[in-house]
Amino acid sequence: MILTQKYPFINAIRSALESIYLVPIMFLIGSICWWFSLSLVSVAVFAGVAVLIFLFCKNVNNFFALLFYVSFFIKNIYVGNTNWIGYIVSIAIAVVFIFAFAIKMIIVEKISLKDSKMAIAIILSSVAFLLGGVIGRFDILVFAITLGLSLATFVIYLIARHRTCELTKYFAKLFMIGGVFLIINILAHRLSLTGSIFIGKPQGELFFFSSQTLNTAAIYIMLAIGGCYFFGAGKKWDVLWFLLSVFFYGAVILTSCRAAILVASLVIIAIFVLFIVQSKRRLNFLWLTLALALCLGVVLIVFRGQVGKLIAMIGEKLNSGLNGRDELWPWCIEMFKKYPVFGFGFVADEPVPSLSHNTTVALAHNTPLQWLTSLGIIGTLVMCYFYFVKYKIVFKGASLNKCFLIISILAIELIGMFDQTPSMDIFMYILAVVLIACCERPKKQYKMVKTYKKAVWKTPLHMHK
Repeated sequence: MILTQKYPFINAIRSALESIYLVPIMFLIGSICWWFSLSLVSVAVFAGVAVLIFLFCKNVNNFFALLFYVSFFIKNIYVGNTNWIGYIVSIAIAVVFIFAFAIKMIIVEKISLKDSKMAIAIILSSVAFLLGGVIGRFDILVFAITLGLSLATFVIYLIARHRTCELTKYFAKLFMIGGVFLIINILAHRLSLTGSIFIGKPQGELFFFSSQTLNTAAIYIMLAIGGCYFFGAGKKWDVLWFLLSVFFYGAVILTSCRAAILVASLVIIAIFVLFIVQSKRRLNFLWLTLALALCLGVVLIVFRGQVGKLIAMIGEKLNSGLNGRDELWPWCIEMFKKYPVFGFGFVADEPVPSLSHNTTVALAHNTPLQWLTSLGIIGTLVMCYFYFVKYKIVFKGASLNKCFLIISILAIELIGMFDQTPSMDIFMYILAVVLIACCERPKKQYKMVKTYKKAVWKTPLHMHK
């Protein structure tokens, strides 16, 4: 990080890179690139800004916006002529700066790993991942990729733990901003392809509207519901904040993703109760409930045709049963029986049953079954320790102020019972780890960081060690 009092221009750049307003600007650029199919430009711009953040900033919060949302501004990488070389070069440059930043943080600034309660659990889980399929299924390329992703997870966790400012509040904002952009892009995409925002079962380009699936987008939109709770609970305008959360909930329903709709329903009920508990004007929520019921009735009458199609589509998806999992899960169980000790690993020799694009990656669509299949008994036991430490951190000192993090982490975990994203999507997996890092940060550390943020440009670097 470049830190100096001599160059006001550099300090101005740093201030811009640390501002929350950088997030909507980057997401707007990403959306434009997505709309005009300029995926490589999107990746290059996001990677370039990430490099600048690690060069100039002490507070690197905005790196997480780039990391967790860049995949939504890339067209489906499984179709078309994907420029893999351009992607690899752009990402590799950003990765070099991330690891350089981490090395400096560990060696030069000498951060204490004793303050990182999740560190040992992440290291042990990484060992479990590396040993997955080691007996009879070892593949040097898969091992190398797993090692790289494991190192990245550990490094990003340390950065989140030691080089961020008010990260919980930041993520509450990020989820809402990101949710708005995802909703706009999804609806714009539907209008351009079908002429309507109400569609049947999303398939093809409607499902893979980016390099991520609609299921993953639904999870990120769902997390925005918790963001509304974080900023609105106990405040003067709490009713309006809850109304905004209802907007995000409605957007989740429009995605037609069953698991996300179910979990989002639980989330909206939970925060509704919490809003009322913390409200100083509880009667307002009664009037809001009546108003929402009235609006729902009007919508059902005015848009009865579209609503009928939406309900029929959801009913069709519910009646479709396990949607291929009845073929996938027995296959996973069979692979576990064949390789019970260290598991089958993460990649098969042939396409895995019922998965799209003839993928060979073992995506169990159920977190416990995923670990049993890929890691075997030994790896699953290690992951049990990982989750024990995780939830010990999450629920220690649980309070209303911590509910946003608890709700977000539990929602992601519940999604994992029927979806592969929480366990096998590297972005979502790291996101959960970073949210745990938010749970670790004590209040006194927030105060220290706030003081630093106000004084950082007035004092030399050695005074902030």
